[in-house]
Amino acid sequence: MSKLIKSALKIKKGAEEAARKELVKKGKHPQLKIGRKRPKRDWQDVKLKDRKEKQQLTEKFLENHGYRRSDTPGKPNTYVESSDGKIRAYTPFDGNKSGVEVKTFNNPTLKQLRTWMQY
Repeated sequence: MSKLIKSALKIKKGAEEAARKELVKKGKHPQLKIGRKRPKRDWQDVKLKDRKEKQQLTEKFLENHGYRRSDTPGKPNTYVESSDGKIRAYTPFDGNKSGVEVKTFNNPTLKQLRTWMQY
C-alpha cells in the first residue's frame, strides 16, 4: 500500500471515530440502546414543566411523600394552604437544634417539586 492510501485510511478512521464519539455523547449511538431501558418515572402522565390548577399538583405531590393537610401551621410533615393561595410545607430537621423548616410553594412545576425533594 502506498503512503497516500495509508494516510487516507487513517483520516477516514479518525473521522469515523470522531462521529461515533459524538453519537455516544448525544446518547444516539445504536449500541447504547440495546438492552437499555429507562426507569419508569413517577407521575408519568405529568410533564416536568406542567403546573396543575390551584396547587392541585403540589398537594398531591406532598401527600404522596407523606405530608398531610393541617389547619395548624408548624407541625412536622404537614402542609397548610394560606389565604393567598400559597402552600407552606413543614419539614422536620435535626442539627445543632431540631425544628421545622418551612418551604412556601407558589404554583411550582413538577420539576421544581422534584428538585426540592432532592430527586
